[in-house]
Amino acid sequence: FKRDNLNKERELWTNIIEKTPITCLYSNKRIQPNNFELDHFIPWSFVCHNQPWNLTPVLPEINSSKSNCLPHTKYISPFIHQQTLFLKESRDLLSPPQWHKLIEPYVVSLKIEETALLNEKTVKKALLNTLRPLIFLAQQAGFQSQWVYKQPQGEFRKIS
Repeated sequence: FKRDNLNKERELWTNIIEKTPITCLYSNKRIQPNNFELDHFIPWSFVCHNQPWNLTPVLPEINSSKSNCLPHTKYISPFIHQQTLFLKESRDLLSPPQWHKLIEPYVVSLKIEETALLNEKTVKKALLNTLRPLIFLAQQAGFQSQWVYKQPQGEFRKIS
């Protein structure tokens, strides 16, 4: 499979980051609009898609460190919260036709009713119902699981 670029997705996340403080879900460090990469929460090499419900902005060095690993389950809740924030913020930024195009994968793949897309409980349930089996299947396929970001020596993590 050929991997498409993430220019449109990156542009949308940049606009959101400029408007709303976003932290990297792996390091808790603030994401800057000019210094982030989009991580595939479930590795692209397993899912072979760039659907927005699987993307999260992270620091470039963390994206390199995570590589094709499956994140630790402790990152699922922050990821879901970030996805809900992404949906709310993108709805405010996009025109109705752009918004409908963006949410199509949430409606089709995650089976979320359009009217429930901004409800965090609904998004959480749908993402968990999708992520858990994907993580299990990826583990069975040999993907390293339970990846945790390790803070570099001498760096202190701000507890928030």
